[in-house]
Amino acid sequence: LVTSSIAHHSFLVPPIRKTPADVGLPCKEVAVSYGNKTFIGWLVTADASADSVRNAVLIFNGIGAGLSSWVHVQRILFEKNITSLVFNYSDLKDTVDYRHNTSSTSFDEMEHVIPQFFSQLVASMPKNTRFFLLGHSLGCAVVTQHFSLLDTAKIEAVILCSPFSSLRESASHHGYLPRMFLFIIPEKTFSNLHYVPTIHKPLLLVHSKADSVNLYRWGEDVFHWANEPKMFVTYDTLAHNHIYKGTDEFWQPIIRFIKERDTSGLKH
Repeated sequence: LVTSSIAHHSFLVPPIRKTPADVGLPCKEVAVSYGNKTFIGWLVTADASADSVRNAVLIFNGIGAGLSSWVHVQRILFEKNITSLVFNYSDLKDTVDYRHNTSSTSFDEMEHVIPQFFSQLVASMPKNTRFFLLGHSLGCAVVTQHFSLLDTAKIEAVILCSPFSSLRESASHHGYLPRMFLFIIPEKTFSNLHYVPTIHKPLLLVHSKADSVNLYRWGEDVFHWANEPKMFVTYDTLAHNHIYKGTDEFWQPIIRFIKERDTSGLKH
């Protein structure tokens, strides 16, 4: 599979064996079973008393990003009183190290697992909660392609971080498939250009001009086809995987969008 080939590329996040509990966060393991597989997520619940309105984010990771890649992100979200659930849509025997994943995940499994994780996040939160979907890299395409399978009435907004335009274009650009064989990838499969116009929720897209994995112009293309209301935040120098460092430089516009839904100061 093309996604399997991409997963061994050098731009992947180096595996680190760390859980949210290792950095002092309250962490609950969430599991979804389908067939003979079990899919794992980590839920970090923020302080219930800090805000009158609760905010919670379901995180869709990119290729090669194990759960522990998100520990610093879950910490900064927790510090800003935002609950987060990150999960793997691969059947990982070791949920912290993607290298131990020897199985593939079918579209049928993903279509079952993703709504179940969203339902578990919703069930874990009170009624005064706003729910956000956040994808990074390939995770953006997972968000857009599976959005309609979720209880969309409960979704406040969608956040796309460093998306590609489509899996076909990404595979061609990185040389995973010669152009003559691109037909192997169905045109609509993991195509943000196809699915983002079907989403009618506020959308924030963030992308860096220095992204050498998913090109900045791909993010511009996705943004062009997104429905209003929408916002585009540009970073000038941040690398593709800077998201995992959990720095204010990357996350401040996203946190402001989640906490305040305020467009002031954001670059369109």
